[in-house]
Parts: sequence; C-alpha cells; structure tokens
Amino acid sequence: MTRDPSRAEDAFFEVLEGVGFEREVGFREGDERGVFMPIDVACKARKIAVEIDGSPHFMRRRGGKVGAELGGSKFKTRLLEKLGWKVVRLRVTETGEFMTPGGVLREGQEDAMIAYLRKKMAEVNVEL
Repeated sequence: MTRDPSRAEDAFFEVLEGVGFEREVGFREGDERGVFMPIDVACKARKIAVEIDGSPHFMRRRGGKVGAELGGSKFKTRLLEKLGWKVVRLRVTETGEFMTPGGVLREGQEDAMIAYLRKKMAEVNVEL
C-alpha cells in the first residue's frame, strides 16, 4: 500500500497529464528478487520515473536550510537506473516561482511549471 499523494505531487500529476504524460500513481517497480519501491509518477511504456522530492529527502543545515540529498533517495535513483529507468527528480524547493509552500500551483503559472518540467527532464535526456 502506498501513501496518498501530496498536494505538490497532485499539482505535478495534473500538468504532466495535460502534456500527454501517462501517470500511474503508486506504481511499483521491482527487481528479480521481488524488491519493490513506490514511484511518484511513472510512465511504464517509456520507463520514466518522476520523483517529487520535498524536505524529507534532504539533510538539514543549521538555520533549517536544505542540504544534500539523503542516501535513500540516491540509492533509489541508482537502483531504478540499473533496472533501465530514466529518473527525473523534481525538488519542491525549486518550485517557489510557480507553487505555494503548501504545494499548490499558483494561478496562471502552469507555463512556468511546464518549463521547469521540460528542463528537469532534459537533464536526463527525456522529452515531454
């Protein structure tokens, strides 16, 4: 059983669906040993995993600033890549221009979110 999607995940799902990306909430991938992990948004046909990373995915520095990515997130990326997936990591900390701190898309900012998605996907050679 996977947890319910966050508001930020819901906002990204809506936009990804609007540009033709297949979304599968709570899809799980596994290896030959039956080890499974949840993927925030997955397109099985293209083997693209989109992970939406909020503050629990990062260490905290003094003063509450976001630090380095935690080992579990890095490990998940490496494992998915080994299984043939392209992994797109979206950092909620980079979304202030178009999303509220509560994970809600700001009115009229869908184009900014799509531009962010295209940029992050291009980093791993994926086209929207």
